[in-house]
Amino acid sequence: MPESREAKYKRIRSELPKTFGEWRFFEKEGYELLDGWTYIWDRVQEVLLEQGATLWDPSISDNVVWARTGFGLRRPGGLAYVHPGRVHGGMNPGSIKRLSAFEFGNPLQRPATTYESYDVMIRVIVVNGEGQEHLDVARRLGTGPRSFLCNNHVLPLLYEFEIEDIVFGVFPLVGASMTVAFDYWPKNSVGDVLDMILQMLEASRTWLLQALEFIHEMKIAHRDAFRDNFVVQWHPESLLQKKGSVSRPRVYIIDFEAAIQFPAEYCEEQCVTTGLPVVGSYGDPADYARPYPPECTTGGPYNAFKLDIWQLGSSLEDFKPNISSIDAVLESMTESDSAARPRAVEALISLKK
Repeated sequence: MPESREAKYKRIRSELPKTFGEWRFFEKEGYELLDGWTYIWDRVQEVLLEQGATLWDPSISDNVVWARTGFGLRRPGGLAYVHPGRVHGGMNPGSIKRLSAFEFGNPLQRPATTYESYDVMIRVIVVNGEGQEHLDVARRLGTGPRSFLCNNHVLPLLYEFEIEDIVFGVFPLVGASMTVAFDYWPKNSVGDVLDMILQMLEASRTWLLQALEFIHEMKIAHRDAFRDNFVVQWHPESLLQKKGSVSRPRVYIIDFEAAIQFPAEYCEEQCVTTGLPVVGSYGDPADYARPYPPECTTGGPYNAFKLDIWQLGSSLEDFKPNISSIDAVLESMTESDSAARPRAVEALISLKK
C-alpha cells in the first residue's frame, strides 16, 4: 500500500533535528560532517521536489563546505550578476561559473534550482515553535505591498513550505556577499564600498539611499547586523578596468533569526532589550561566536537599534578609506557608549555629505 502524504511527512519529521540548535550544530553518529548535513537535507529533498525545486549537490574542499549545481547556466533571476571583466574566469571568484557554487557554514540553509531554472536559497526558519519572530519579520517585510518599496532592502520571501512543525523559507539566491567587499578578491574602489554601505544604512524617510533605517522605522531591530548578513547582486569592481560602473548593484539584508519587533506606538527610548542576542539556533550563550557589543556585558537594558549600528560598524573596521571625514563616521558607529553612536539615518546623512 502506498505511503500516505501524512505518514510520509511524519516519517521525514522523525528523522530531522528536534530543535533549532540541533539543526545548526547537527552531528550524526557514524557520519562525517558533510555526510551528516547531506543526511538531513536528503530527507527535506523528498518534500522539496513537490515544491518544484532540486537541491544543489554538497561537496567539501580545503575544509570548506560547498554546494554546486549540475544544471549548467540557469536563467538570470535579477539578483546574481558578474563583472564583464571576469566573464572568462573559470571557477575563480566573481566568474559566471562560480555562480554555480555556494559556500556555506552551517546546515540551516541549502541552495536549490527550481524547475523553471531559477536559483533559490532554502532556509530553515521555524523548528518546534522556535523562530516564529523570524518568520513574522520575513512575512511582514519580504512579502506583500511593502516588499515592492524601492527603499526596502529586505530579501524577498518567495514562498514557504512545512514539514510538520518545521517551516522553510524559499528566497532568491543573490550573487555575492558583503563579507568580501574589501580586502579580498573584488577590486572595489572606496566609492564602490561606500555606495554599498549607504544602502546598508539607507533611511526610509529619505527615499534616496536604506536597509537598517528602514527596518528601524518599522520598529524592528536585526541584532545580527554584521556584514555577512548583507548580500549584493555583484561587486562593481571599478578598479578592475579602471572605470566606474554606471549601474550600481543592490544590497539586501538577510537572516532575521535574532530580530525583535517592538509595538508600532513605541518611541525609540522604549525599544530596549538586555543581554546577548542569543535565540533560535544560538539559544545557548556559550554558542555565541560573534564579537560582544559593550552594552551586552552590563546586564542592563540598552537601545536595540544602536546594537545594530555597533555590529555593522565593527564588521567594517577593516575598511580604511583614509579620508578623515569618512573614517570618523565609521569609527563613531563603534563607540563603546551607545548614546554616542549615530542612528542609522545620522550615519547615512554624514556619509552622503
